[in-house]
Amino acid sequence: MKRTPIVATAAALALVLAGCGGGGDDAEVVTDDFDALVEAAQEEGQLDWYSDLPEAIITNAVEAFEAKYDIDVSYIRSVSSQLGGRFAGEAEAGDPQADFLNIASQSFFQEAVSQGWFSELTDDTVDSLADWPTEYLYDDTYALINVQPFGIAYNTETSPVQPQTWEEVADDQLQGRLMMGDTAVVAYSGQYLHLSETLGEDYLSELGGLDPIVVDSLVPGTQQMAAGEADVAVPSLMAVVQPLIDQGAPLEFVIPDDTTGVNQYGGVVEGAEHPNAARLFMSFLLSREGQEVITAGIAASVLEDVPGALELPAEFAQVSETDINDQQDAIDELLGF
Repeated sequence: MKRTPIVATAAALALVLAGCGGGGDDAEVVTDDFDALVEAAQEEGQLDWYSDLPEAIITNAVEAFEAKYDIDVSYIRSVSSQLGGRFAGEAEAGDPQADFLNIASQSFFQEAVSQGWFSELTDDTVDSLADWPTEYLYDDTYALINVQPFGIAYNTETSPVQPQTWEEVADDQLQGRLMMGDTAVVAYSGQYLHLSETLGEDYLSELGGLDPIVVDSLVPGTQQMAAGEADVAVPSLMAVVQPLIDQGAPLEFVIPDDTTGVNQYGGVVEGAEHPNAARLFMSFLLSREGQEVITAGIAASVLEDVPGALELPAEFAQVSETDINDQQDAIDELLGF
């Protein structure tokens, strides 16, 4: 097994969000008047966003929101473990640098809500909540903003196999040429746990026996695969692979029927410097228009009939984060990580 540490960042990581924290506690939040909320958000003029979404989804959302409301968006993108740690450190210091945060871990939000780090939300401050399915709003604080099913990505020029199922990934021809996401990312561990339960523990041992290249994030990892540094990458996402294919990369992507995925949760930060912009942004993301923007052929929506949204596979499974945490050591042992 070869570990390749990768920090996934956007160009916005070069920005220093100077002066962003500390002033949100005194800011007045507009209620019961959407037009006034928009006006207040535009007066704030800025939104600072922490996200572990793939770059393609972030870019789509930023461009659409800026065009619609004329509010500048700065964002920092990183892998979930690093992003959560960064935010927690700022929140514990009473100096949050983000107005809105999304991360692919419900357990993170559960702990953050217990610490009071996110604002309670109602439809008098987040207009789209009036039409949002109540089962996907948690603790009246954070929401499931999209679901990205996992699949298999492979390099069509270098790979000796073109796996269409998870079973076909465990091929001896991929010795030293299989790229896998690190189990430190809860969504990756969830997929491995699901595969262990459906294909057997020996399957994970077979994957680990291929001496895989282990990366912190398959976002930059897939770019490395496209450059020929690996043949197959799992578990990957349409949002990561499709932009590379569009740029001419020799890649294919397959979503097997029996898979899990990445559940993305988002919320408004308590004490945000730009609280009205944050609520307007959340309202946008939960609207049908916003859901179309952040699914756009690469993710699924909890709203029905969103144009361009992916349909979840026939045997799509939700895996409990509690089960993942309970089985983490066993997963690592089977994989040899």
